Amino acid sequence: MTAGLVERHAVTSLYLSASLFHVIVDEYPRALAGLRELIVGASRCRPPTRPAPWSATPRCG
Repeated sequence: MTAGLVERHAVTSLYLSASLFHVIVDEYPRALAGLRELIVGASRCRPPTRPAPWSATPRCG
């Protein structure tokens, strides 16, 4: 649901809890492609197990 809303409404900034961020990265990584700003907080993020979702986006990183 969140992934669809981000794409449908052309969201460019997003704040996610760490747990929701991990769900999005694992299940809907494409939903983060249009973001200009991503803030993740509220708890510790797990160590990366795959390439960062923004690694394919030249303006991020």
